[in-house]
Amino acid sequence: MGMLDELAIDGAERIERSLGKRAALRALAPLLDSMPEGAARARARLEVLRLAAGVDPVRFGIRCVAWETERHGEHRAVRRVVRALLKEGERASAVALARAEVARVRETRAEAPASYLLGLALEAAHEAGAREAYDHAAARAAGRPRLESRARVRALLATADPGERARRAEALLPLASAPPEHRLAVAVAALGSSGRYRRAAALDVLEELVRAGGPVGEHALARAALHAESAASSAIERDRVRAILVQGGASPEALAALDALARMAAGAAGAARDEAGLRARAVLDGLAPGPRPREGRLLVEWLALAIVHAAREGRAAEVRELLREAHFRIAGGARVEAPLWTAVLVGAPFAREPARTLVRALCARADAEPPPRGHLVLADAWLATGASEEGVALLRRAAAAREPGARARLALYLRSAGWTAAREGRRDEAIRLLREAKRLAR
Repeated sequence: MGMLDELAIDGAERIERSLGKRAALRALAPLLDSMPEGAARARARLEVLRLAAGVDPVRFGIRCVAWETERHGEHRAVRRVVRALLKEGERASAVALARAEVARVRETRAEAPASYLLGLALEAAHEAGAREAYDHAAARAAGRPRLESRARVRALLATADPGERARRAEALLPLASAPPEHRLAVAVAALGSSGRYRRAAALDVLEELVRAGGPVGEHALARAALHAESAASSAIERDRVRAILVQGGASPEALAALDALARMAAGAAGAARDEAGLRARAVLDGLAPGPRPREGRLLVEWLALAIVHAAREGRAAEVRELLREAHFRIAGGARVEAPLWTAVLVGAPFAREPARTLVRALCARADAEPPPRGHLVLADAWLATGASEEGVALLRRAAAAREPGARARLALYLRSAGWTAAREGRRDEAIRLLREAKRLAR
């Protein structure tokens, strides 16, 4: 950087301190055309962008587009300017500059941190696309585990759907080298998983955080206690939570309350299992599932058994109505019981659209009990009927649950679908599918 260039930039900074941004912009902007291409000019262009944001939107927009072709800019300098714009409340300008930086460094090593910066800007501006930017940063952060870890955690936090958040958290655990606050966020999200082993892994992380102490440990202790009170927690998980509470120095009253909760849950579960077992045995013997329960888990299980029985009897209209009621119950927040997965497949030949609607609702629930024989078997069955959307959703659940062969099966299907889309001219869809298939095959 030449001395004159340094003086011009420093002079603009002094003018800004004394007379404000508009005056500094009028002083520095005309000098850009006389500056030779290089690091000094790149720095000056960033200063003009920072100054123009909020006071000259037209100039900012023009310069922002031009930044995409800058060959001598440093990503660290862009990061400082974007953060300065966010601090000053110029969120839209920060997003625009972050987007221009991503375009400028595309297919280079700086693309990953640039995408991460765009995610931060989008998140601060409350704009859509932050999760996608973090995902892109993680995908491009090969060989940089810290950046990849930060990007995946930020993507998790930017995910609104509880089921998707739980699936992302499962893939991140135990995240041993991450900051404690990141580990806490991932563990809390993983407690919403439908798999007991995934929830147990989340409790392992909470236990480590409690053992480490500090504010994060206190939050981990509170989250563990809340999980013990949730309907999703099993007896084994409540025992684990009790050990965590003891380790965290919980009061005798808190431990006594947890023990009472465990006794109540065990009694209710035992009674429900007895009645549900009798109903299931009746259907296996070719009989009706018995009188309709009023509400709760027994009603959902009864609906599943009633669908199977009506399908065996060939009563298509009844199957259709039962499937619609089951969807109504699940959409209203009722617990997804394991027999429903089988029932909806058995009922599909009699009422295809209600069955497809219901299986999509089941796949959208992170707290669903898994199918008795796993998701992969059901996925293949749905794909064989031509229901690709439902089959792929089940393949994704199977891969997230790490069922043997599920990840490879999903990659194979997506690769085939990608080439089909390419042959039919759907280029963007083909690229997306093939990239996901490649990622899964790693």
